[in-house]
Amino acid sequence: MLRQQQASAVIGARRRIVEGAVGMVQLALQGLKDEAVVDPDEERKAAMVSNSWSSFAASRTLSRSSTPAPTTSNPPGTANQ
Repeated sequence: MLRQQQASAVIGARRRIVEGAVGMVQLALQGLKDEAVVDPDEERKAAMVSNSWSSFAASRTLSRSSTPAPTTSNPPGTANQ
């Protein structure tokens, strides 16, 4: 039962991440259009989405790897035996 709850929590969290990422891309595209900066064609929109996903995936990987390593319980100056 606990595994099912954990799986549901992970799926829910991932769904929120995807919804947030999609929302950010939509806002960026709408902002570009509203400000008359550029009105991208479908190919450019797809490239923007792909680049955004790459950025989101890279930032997720970086945040995971930046977790500090566990410390040992040995007092300073003593060696692990």
